[in-house]
Amino acid sequence: MTHLDLWWCDSLKKLHESIGELECLTHLNLQGCESLKEFHVRISELKYLTHLNLQRCESLKEFPMSIGKFKSLTHLRLDS
Repeated sequence: MTHLDLWWCDSLKKLHESIGELECLTHLNLQGCESLKEFHVRISELKYLTHLNLQRCESLKEFPMSIGKFKSLTHLRLDS
């Protein structure tokens, strides 16, 4: 799987640790996940992730420190 689209998944509060097992993931769309409060630290294991969309994730207050490990990330959307 290269794309995971959880667009407007209102009840999603956190990403499960298994997100780190999606080694080939390049696009993660969490736009409109208004209840999302936290990422699992294993998100930093997505070494091929190029696009991360967090638009309108208004409950998300912070990233894990490991987000700096994204070497391939070229597009990050954070606006509300």
